[in-house]
Amino acid sequence: MRSKHTLRITAAVLTGAGYGTPLSWQTEIAHRLPYGYTQYADLTMRAPDAGVPAVLLEVDRVNEPVDDLVDKLRRYHDWFELLAPRADPIKAKAARRQGPAVHDFRLWSRLYPATGREGYVPVAFVFTGKTAAQRESRMQRLEQAGRRYFAGEP
Repeated sequence: MRSKHTLRITAAVLTGAGYGTPLSWQTEIAHRLPYGYTQYADLTMRAPDAGVPAVLLEVDRVNEPVDDLVDKLRRYHDWFELLAPRADPIKAKAARRQGPAVHDFRLWSRLYPATGREGYVPVAFVFTGKTAAQRESRMQRLEQAGRRYFAGEP
């Protein structure tokens, strides 16, 4: 977890760049997983008119192993895939072939109101610290190692 001060500064910079408003940002939002782990988003920007997350943000100061960042992506993926209580897994599997209809069976889509623009909440990483070359290298390594969690399926 990042310090609240670091996260507030990050939110202020992003707000100044036109991403959200000061009231759009929340820190350390919990996403509970069934295997006893809770994934916390460093920052969550909520869409002010819909009240749903517009982006989940992870702040990396180039001090965590890339494997840890990939684990975060895996946990977000796991959370997005959780079935809602009493959802029929067979119907959910069949709905996957119909594209957006599968979201009706997911837990996260019941926690946040529908917006008509269904899909997974984007997960973004902000890299800070070290040198530009180190940050670039880290971004490339994360992109390659985490591709299976965000590249989608044909």
